Amino acid sequence: MLFSGKSLARYSLEATDGSIGRIEDFYFDDESWVVRYLVVNANPWLPGEKKLLSPISVERIDPVEQTIIVDLTKEQIKNAPPMDTDRPVSRQQEVDFHRYFGYGLYWPGVSGAGLWGGSPMARNLVNQDPFEEEGMEAGLADTNPNMRSVREIIGEFSGYDVSALDEKVGHADNVLIKDGSWDIQYIVTDTRRLLPGEHHVISTRVVQDVNWTQDHIKLTMTKEEVKRAPKYDPEDLTTTEEKRFYDHYHTSHRT
Repeated sequence: MLFSGKSLARYSLEATDGSIGRIEDFYFDDESWVVRYLVVNANPWLPGEKKLLSPISVERIDPVEQTIIVDLTKEQIKNAPPMDTDRPVSRQQEVDFHRYFGYGLYWPGVSGAGLWGGSPMARNLVNQDPFEEEGMEAGLADTNPNMRSVREIIGEFSGYDVSALDEKVGHADNVLIKDGSWDIQYIVTDTRRLLPGEHHVISTRVVQDVNWTQDHIKLTMTKEEVKRAPKYDPEDLTTTEEKRFYDHYHTSHRT
């Protein structure tokens, strides 16, 4: 199931023994567009504090109750190794963090080339000792992850500019995240520049380049292809719509 980043930010985060706060941001790596950490505003439980949680800890998302349930206690979260919630996150911090929670390591070169090590699903890394994995040396390599902020891309009022091959078409307004794999599959683009009042769903597969210093996303699509991209209705994010998005971007010709 797909969830919008903005809607998940309104959900309550629940540990096994009570509420821990709400999501303030998502950190994703800029190569795979996979969310690696949830930035949690821990008020009022821990006033003024933020915590990072891995999607590996998310047991399920309940859209009816608008809750995200993690299989950790408050004490586990409170005593986790410190990680910089304002970025950058170092690879050594990640290793310490994953070892503390008993999670396998997600990055390529450790346990495979999937989105999450050798797996497409985050939860498959639960109860794995990273120090017993083949290729652990790769996990300690001096290469830090490039974490980016979803909040930065979509902005509080207006997000990154989005351009087709031939001209600017709008700006990023939201992202759609796949439950389980936690990959950002689509960027919801406000296309009022082309079609007033409309939002279109743009696959991250057609992102040619992101200029992180100039707040700009370049697509491999033309303006006309953007116009034909699936329209976005936040009240109708169903599995039927998800299939429609998938079919549009996985056919040989965009229609």
